[in-house]
Amino acid sequence: MVTVANHPGTAGHSGAAVLEEEATGDIKGIFEDLKKTFRVPFVSSVFRELAARPDYLSVAWRQLHTNAQTAYFERSADELREFAVEAVSSVADPPSGCPDDAQIAIKIFHYVNPKLLIGIAALRAATTGERPKLEDLPADDKRQIASGVPDGVSLSLVDADTDDERVQRTFEAIRSRSGTPVLNDDALALAAWPEFLETSWNALQGLVDGSDFTRLQRELRLRCEEIVVAFPFRMDLSAHTLRNSGLSEADIDAVHSVLKRAFGSLQQLVAGSALLAVEALGKDEALKSPFPARPL
Repeated sequence: MVTVANHPGTAGHSGAAVLEEEATGDIKGIFEDLKKTFRVPFVSSVFRELAARPDYLSVAWRQLHTNAQTAYFERSADELREFAVEAVSSVADPPSGCPDDAQIAIKIFHYVNPKLLIGIAALRAATTGERPKLEDLPADDKRQIASGVPDGVSLSLVDADTDDERVQRTFEAIRSRSGTPVLNDDALALAAWPEFLETSWNALQGLVDGSDFTRLQRELRLRCEEIVVAFPFRMDLSAHTLRNSGLSEADIDAVHSVLKRAFGSLQQLVAGSALLAVEALGKDEALKSPFPARPL
C-alpha cells in the first residue's frame, strides 16, 4: 500500500493526469486547496485529470471554490447523501462483512462523493455556457464553512499494479464494466481488503443492474441541477471565457469529455458509497454527515 501523497503512476491512473507528488506551482497550490475545501485527504481523480490542462483548472477552481466552501454547498451535499441512503436502502442489499478498519475509508467517500457530484455538475453546466439565474439565498447559506481535513482522517490507496491476484480480478472487472483503464479512488482504497472489495463490487453491480437504478440516476441529476441553479455565486466557464484563458478547441473538447465521464461515474459512486455506509455504519448513522461542517 502507498499513501495518496506518493502514489505512483500506474495503469490505474490516466496518463493525462497530474499526480499529487508531481504537482508544482499553481497546480500544487490548487491541489492543497482542493483537499482543504472538500475536507478530505486526497485529490479526486477527476481533478487530477483536469490538472492536465492547468489553464482550465485554474479558472474553474477559482469559481467553484467560492461556492464549494459555503454552508449552502455543504447542506446540499448532506441532503443529496441522505437521499442516496434512503434510495439504495429500499432497492438493494448492502454487502456484508465490512472490516472495522475499512470504516474510515467508507466514511471519507460517503462524505465526499456527493460533494464531488455537485461540483462536477456545476463545472459541466458552466463549461457548456449555461448561466443559471441565481436565486436569492439566505445570508446563512452564503456563509463559509471551516475548511481543512478533520483531525485523524487519513486514507491509503493500493497500487493498481498490485500482485494480489484477487484484487486484480476485481480491478479488471471494474475496468471492463466502466470501459476505461482508470480505476476510481474508491476501488483503490477498498483494495486494502480484497474480499470486501469483491463483495462490494458485486453489490454495486446488483444495484446498478436493478430496474430502479435508472430512476435513481435521474433523480440525482435533477437534484444536482436544482442545487447548481441556486449556487450563491455565478460561474462562467463558457467557450469564450476558456479561449481567453488560453485553452484551445482541443483542450475544451477534452475537458467536456472528462466532465461527462466523471459525472456519470460519480452518480454510481454516490449510490455505491451510500450502500457501503449502510453496511459499515448502520442506516441511522449513514443518514448523517460523517464529518459535520462548522460555519465560520
